[in-house]
Amino acid sequence: QRRVRGRFILALSLLIVTVIVTVRSTNPGIQTTLTQNGLNFAKTIALEILNKKLQNLDLPREEGEAHVPVLGRIEWDVYDGVVQNIKFPISSIQIEPGQGFYIAVQGIAADIEMRWHYRRADWPHISGSGKLSIDLATTSIEIRLGVSDVAGKPSLIVQSVVIDIGHLSIHDSGGASWLYNLFIDVLKGLITRDIEKAIEGVIRNEIDNNLNKLLSNIPVNQNIANIAELELGLSSSPLFGSGYATFPELGEFVLLPNRASPYAPPPFQGIVSSSYMLELSISPYLLDTASWAFFTAGYMQGTIKADQVPANSPVQFNTSSWSPFLPALYQKYPNYLMQVTLKADAVPTATFSASGVTVTGTGEIDIFVVLANKEVVPAFTLGVTLSATGTASVSGQKISGKLMYLSDSFYLKASYIGPFNPANIETLLKFALSGVVIPYLNNYLAPGFTIPLIDGVEVIDPVISYNNGFIELSTNLNYVA
Repeated sequence: QRRVRGRFILALSLLIVTVIVTVRSTNPGIQTTLTQNGLNFAKTIALEILNKKLQNLDLPREEGEAHVPVLGRIEWDVYDGVVQNIKFPISSIQIEPGQGFYIAVQGIAADIEMRWHYRRADWPHISGSGKLSIDLATTSIEIRLGVSDVAGKPSLIVQSVVIDIGHLSIHDSGGASWLYNLFIDVLKGLITRDIEKAIEGVIRNEIDNNLNKLLSNIPVNQNIANIAELELGLSSSPLFGSGYATFPELGEFVLLPNRASPYAPPPFQGIVSSSYMLELSISPYLLDTASWAFFTAGYMQGTIKADQVPANSPVQFNTSSWSPFLPALYQKYPNYLMQVTLKADAVPTATFSASGVTVTGTGEIDIFVVLANKEVVPAFTLGVTLSATGTASVSGQKISGKLMYLSDSFYLKASYIGPFNPANIETLLKFALSGVVIPYLNNYLAPGFTIPLIDGVEVIDPVISYNNGFIELSTNLNYVA
């Protein structure tokens, strides 16, 4: 029973696959859209689980009095009512533009078994009992759901549950059917009401209590290396369009403990309709705020020592390796190890286009020589403008990035070995950037961030496309029991 409940909660949670928090800005950094195919997927799982939840559904005991010919006043009760073999043959889910979700189930059929008992109120207290077999058919359920923000957390609102019992046929076996027929209309009304209340109670309880309790525990931030947090709250209200539900999210990095970037997210519109179940659109704003957070925290600088260079690299950090290109360095420091310090002097920026992602940054490269006594002395400093192409990929439930070397330009800022033309060592620097620096940066990009999906749901065959102003992740979904 717990497993069924958990799966029901999970399935309905697909209707709001992203976390929602207090509105803070206008334009999103990330936009998550559940398409009609995604809604159909969520609906199918939800109804399968609701079907299991409603099997062997107990109906309440009812009792009353009636006056019948011959016997006069009798006391009766019906009990041990159980709904069985319920079927949901026709169902649909739609977006009501500007409102929320509308779920309709039609042609519902079920079997119901009950017992009934009667007793003459006056002496002699004649009594009897029997069994009722009830056929339920052509019944429908309509559910309307809205989404609200409660204390910074998402909450589904059950706007209405309408249950229409189309046909109820009652058959008696093993009892005084002639007596039961005298007040069948009373029983039909009571049983119809009880069925409607029982089904509605299950639906409302699962949503109001279990589902919303689960949603209230969803973390609204993702901690990134204890340096920054990725905030995924709504930047504006959810958009319910024809055949899709879009959730515009902040999608921004905040420097811990709580320092926001000075940037404003630019407007962008991702894909809201496709053959995929889920569309996740990412603006350059996400990368720009990430760059700002790590730059401000002092993490866009680092030192690479000789023993960190791969053994198979054509460029090693020692003056011998550099001597053919920079004789002055070797002449002053023959056969010494080297180390390189890189630091950005401004926040790198990202550009998204149909051809891919480009990250551009400026900074300094300080070249040092390590003397025999371990003293580190400066050799020269270069200014650099670096451009790198980037790609995004999905592994499991995470989106991560990877940089590839594209182009650079260098100029000499300071030299302690005499003047020289940086073009003389351009080949070495390109090898160093592509073989050492880019892999070094990719180590920081590899962890990525978690796609905001409910536990138990996984992406299937995701496809990443590049567009002017945003990256798009299109994917289908699968439920893992």
